[in-house]
Amino acid sequence: VSGPAGSGKSRLLDEVALRCPDPVLAARAFPAERQDAWGLARSLLRELLALDVDAAHALPRRAAAALCEVLPELADIRDPGRPPDDAETRRALALDGATRLAEHAGRIVVVADDLQWADATSLGLLARLAERAPRAGVIVAYRPEDVRPGGAVEGFLEALAGPRGDVLDVPLGPLPPSAIADLVD
Repeated sequence: VSGPAGSGKSRLLDEVALRCPDPVLAARAFPAERQDAWGLARSLLRELLALDVDAAHALPRRAAAALCEVLPELADIRDPGRPPDDAETRRALALDGATRLAEHAGRIVVVADDLQWADATSLGLLARLAERAPRAGVIVAYRPEDVRPGGAVEGFLEALAGPRGDVLDVPLGPLPPSAIADLVD
């Protein structure tokens, strides 16, 4: 869902969440978190754990250990062990663990608002969910005017819309003058 500020994207997402028969995990990206890895994803994962706390026990030990750096509360649910020393290995294992949590939850819908401010790691998780979690739906909303050309969000959106045939693009725009006149009347 794309459109300028005030076009109704967030309201549309709220309505989708209210009417969706499957559990909805909703989060919003914030400008201050743009440079913080896992900002948006952390919020979604916390909702996922709240939905199914037992999913933490289905994680492989190394993935759980790496994911504990993102979600410290995971250590309260299970003993994750020690994370790998290598940062790239930890990141890959954490992404794998997050994907497994979503797969374990079954049919879910992930809703991410204000995607234009999402960090690259969160975008990576959303891409993995769209690609690898067949029972998870992914809905994103963003302001096209705030998407940086050549940036991570633009790359994510291009990859999402690529050769897949199941992506629906819903652009929203300002109300026409006749609709505004009807509302005022």
